[in-house]
Amino acid sequence: MLLLTATSNQELATWNKKITTFSLARSISTNNKIIDYKFNLESLPNGLKFSILLAENFKIKIESKNGYFMLISTINPINWNSENNLGYSDLFIINCKNEINIYSTNNEQIKTILIPNTLLSKNASQLINNGVDLLHNKSSIKKILNTMVTFKDKCLLEWGVHGIIVLIEDWEPYYNGKYSYDKIISKIEDNYLNKNYSLTNLAEETYISKRTIQLILNKKKTTFKKTLNNRRSIHMHKLINKNPNITLEDASYHSGFSSYQTAKRNFSTFYGITPKLYKKIEC
Repeated sequence: MLLLTATSNQELATWNKKITTFSLARSISTNNKIIDYKFNLESLPNGLKFSILLAENFKIKIESKNGYFMLISTINPINWNSENNLGYSDLFIINCKNEINIYSTNNEQIKTILIPNTLLSKNASQLINNGVDLLHNKSSIKKILNTMVTFKDKCLLEWGVHGIIVLIEDWEPYYNGKYSYDKIISKIEDNYLNKNYSLTNLAEETYISKRTIQLILNKKKTTFKKTLNNRRSIHMHKLINKNPNITLEDASYHSGFSSYQTAKRNFSTFYGITPKLYKKIEC
């Protein structure tokens, strides 16, 4: 199976409409043969193209008059042009003037982002040596992407660059569990007092899909709601200790719970005692 698929709308929710994606799917029988695929990007809307490519062996040629720079990220080693090897979690930026050949003996996952030359300043091309540069860290990625020309829509540039960097870091968070888990917990910590904070909000802020967030938290034997309400219970516990005269309803409200009954249920589960009994004993 050779599958080219675009990011979800959720992951691009905060991006300007000018950032577009494309998709293509086709079933094939490889028998260890090289797969040839050609994309004529002139027929696609202008803008950044983000995709995930799954294949055994494949060859790609980008046909475009204006030219594109391509960012390629992998979670497994693959061969580049039969000569060089892309190491684990490496990131390449390629000047797509020539044919791109990527070979893999296994079913690998490769993320690509296509950046039209027209969106880059002249300084960007000077950062590309011999068509291919290996980028090892976020600062290098920023150096490339921040050379993009300034858009009339400032929000597009800011969200676009930030979004791409985050997607590069977390395009497969399952392989980078600790980093993604820390990011998830950090966002929950920042927003648990918001009574309407949802899994959808968390996914949009972290650029991680809801399903992946659930998988990451499941590995920690927890869920989004449980993590969120545990943090609210801790806050409520501190409020009661700090202000013995506070009513339990007020403590619930100021801890992000929608009602005292919800707070009572979660507080009791977390601490093994009801808020009323805890307050009576401790205060």
